[in-house]
Amino acid sequence: MRPEFVVRTFRAYLVIAGLTFTIILLLGAPVFLEKTPSGAGWLLVLVTLVYVPIQSRLYIWCGRYARGRPLEEKFHRTVFSVLLRDSLFLCLLVWSAGTWTAFVSMFVLVPILMGILLLDRYRIRLLAIADAVLLTGIILLETFEIIPHVEWSLEFVNLQTSRWHALPVIASYVCCIFVVYSVGLAVLEELARKRDELEVAASRDSLTGLYNRRVFELSAMRELERAARTGTAVTFALVDIDFFKRVNDSRGHAAGDLVLKTVGGVFDRSLRRGMDFAFRFGGDEFVLLLTDTGGDGARTILLRILDQVRDTRFVDGAGTFSVTLSLGAFSVWAAANPADLDYCLERADQCLYRAKRSGRDQLVIEEERRHQPAEADKATGI
Repeated sequence: MRPEFVVRTFRAYLVIAGLTFTIILLLGAPVFLEKTPSGAGWLLVLVTLVYVPIQSRLYIWCGRYARGRPLEEKFHRTVFSVLLRDSLFLCLLVWSAGTWTAFVSMFVLVPILMGILLLDRYRIRLLAIADAVLLTGIILLETFEIIPHVEWSLEFVNLQTSRWHALPVIASYVCCIFVVYSVGLAVLEELARKRDELEVAASRDSLTGLYNRRVFELSAMRELERAARTGTAVTFALVDIDFFKRVNDSRGHAAGDLVLKTVGGVFDRSLRRGMDFAFRFGGDEFVLLLTDTGGDGARTILLRILDQVRDTRFVDGAGTFSVTLSLGAFSVWAAANPADLDYCLERADQCLYRAKRSGRDQLVIEEERRHQPAEADKATGI
């Protein structure tokens, strides 16, 4: 997961844990001091005084990792140690509240749930094992009467002792609600980002970053329908890298990948953003879709692409080399008589074949105009 998500979620957990522990201890201190030996009571006060600064320091320390840089192993070790510590505290709380009847036993799952969000599988497994061993040990020790069975810690938050105790409890609940909201929002943002990544992965070629064939078919049909409504032109250009197999065979696939990515970059820089689109069909086959563009405009754009690729020099371990392109393009003015996509691609493919037969490194383009039916034809139904 992203470092920003991990850090944000862990900082929210620190706030929740710190507020909950501190407020419960403040409310329950009088009862705890009364029901436990004085030494244990003051020991708990000392733990509280140490716990709060530790949580605050951890919260500030996490801020250094909120700038998107990769998380260090030290950060993951710290998260694991904090969750392991809190697991121990919660197991002791379950025991002090009555192992068999304590409703707080569900809290033991909180560090594990946080670990699932923030840690790797190995550390999550260690947390689960630690919780299981601690709770099993407490139950066995109680069963064999090695430690007493107690049920007094729930009196810590007994609101009947004072009406004013409701104020810090309300404050704690409000803070926790907003922190949990923040964590939930971070989770939703992360899920949305993952969904966007999956959508991009499903629509783009991983090597060149260009759109794939699936997106081309949807885009081409949409543009042909729009051209039929508006009477504008659409140009389809099929592109092949000349003798690309020779590059792969003589210089290796790394050089071939470099050529593909570079050519894709030329398309991206040369096409009009938001109007023209490049697609990779696989191998060294590309399709360019030029919207609102007839033969003359398409010729200008495609010749510029030819020149840029021809002038590009590629460097690998064997030296410097260059490649050229062959392009076959077909422009159609659809008007009210829309062209079929397969027909357009077939005409563009014929032009590409002629470009290759004529020596490659060139453009062959054709244009077709489909006019509105004459008024007389409409009237007679012809």
